[in-house]
Amino acid sequence: MTSTPRNRQLNIIDGALLSARIVKDASDAAPVLGPLKATAGLVITILETTRDVKTNKEDWITLGEHLSIQIKDIHDDLSRCQTPLSTELLLVVNTYEQKLENVLAKIRLTRGRGRFERYLNSRTDKEEIATLRRDVDTCWKDFMRKITVQVHEAALRIEERVKSVGEDVTDVGKDLKSVEKDVKNVEKGVQKVETSVDAIGKHPKPKSE
Repeated sequence: MTSTPRNRQLNIIDGALLSARIVKDASDAAPVLGPLKATAGLVITILETTRDVKTNKEDWITLGEHLSIQIKDIHDDLSRCQTPLSTELLLVVNTYEQKLENVLAKIRLTRGRGRFERYLNSRTDKEEIATLRRDVDTCWKDFMRKITVQVHEAALRIEERVKSVGEDVTDVGKDLKSVEKDVKNVEKGVQKVETSVDAIGKHPKPKSE
């Protein structure tokens, strides 16, 4: 079967949709990924809407695929973090979602235009798509910088806990050695007592007159 431009476009959309849906399903299963649920849902809606766009379709598809990769990267870092997002990071996620809503509003506006209106706005829309991408990229980069810091801090906390547990185990080991030493000293004392008792038992009793 010959691959047509339309088929290639649909394959790209389907692949990006699959990736976004995996992220959305994962966000339902893991609490730490919860903030991604709405984000992934927006990306899915954007990708589905690109199917019906007539003007600058390649640009919209490229942007939708780009967004699916971004949320996959966010998903991977959150999975490694395994700690709830800080308030600062939640704000960044909310801002990212707002930028995605701007993308969705624009693509819906484009989809609803008639042929002549699409023709008149084609060049302007192309420039706006580039602006929308820059906006989401800025938020995404901000999130990735901050999540990297949070992952690093979480790793340090885990390292400190492991170190603390190791120190506790060492202290317990020292206490056990101390107890063993005390037991040996007691055993030696018992042996001395037993020796003394044996010696007393062997000592001849004085003769009665």
